[in-house]
Amino acid sequence: MIKQENIGFLLKRNSFNRFYENVSIKNYQNNFLIFLDENQLLSPKNNIISYPSLDLIKLIANEWDKQKETVNINNMLASKLFFTALDKVRPNLSKAIDDLSSFIDFDLLCYQVQSPCDLKKLQDKNFSPIISWISTEYEVTPNINNGIISHSNNREVKSNLRELLRSFDFIELTLLEFLINLLGSIILGIAFLKGRLSDLEIISLIYLEEDWKTRLSGDKDYTSDAKKNIKFDMEVVQKILNLK
Repeated sequence: MIKQENIGFLLKRNSFNRFYENVSIKNYQNNFLIFLDENQLLSPKNNIISYPSLDLIKLIANEWDKQKETVNINNMLASKLFFTALDKVRPNLSKAIDDLSSFIDFDLLCYQVQSPCDLKKLQDKNFSPIISWISTEYEVTPNINNGIISHSNNREVKSNLRELLRSFDFIELTLLEFLINLLGSIILGIAFLKGRLSDLEIISLIYLEEDWKTRLSGDKDYTSDAKKNIKFDMEVVQKILNLK
């Protein structure tokens, strides 16, 4: 029998033997809680897993219910993201917003080639509409870099971006951080969360140069597995966004 106070400790190990038989959900003061047998599910920092959306809690609970003899947190993306939201983002919203806004200086869409001409035209055709969208919709007009050296955006760009991020709740900020690490672009992360671009449209953008090189050379496409993994992760993000 695992004691309640030891659950948070186990979670820090990422992988451990399944110690529970049943997963259940209980309602307490209009919030839904997850129980592993009689033990309430906690985050690695011992925050209670609690949220007013039953559907979101069901998504997390189902991940725990599907585990076999070994529980592997790395295979439970919804749970991992919710843990991050509770333990890291919610207690430090201002810092999270500042940290996320700094990624505009390194955004994938803002690094464009000057040559070859065909690739330059392809990037301009596909990247420019999204950059124009975030500029028009949220007054975030980032620098476009044509070399490997990054030019920091001015104070107004980052101020407007922070203003946009302040409209995100702690779960949305967590999802955005995950998407930035997954895609290499805060602009694409925001476009996905706002419903401007689909997962397939975004995958085509982040692999635009690789796909162009593959078509040019006629070599085998070795990116299909990576694209499938990204699509799976983005589908989980979309589920969380829809259910929260």
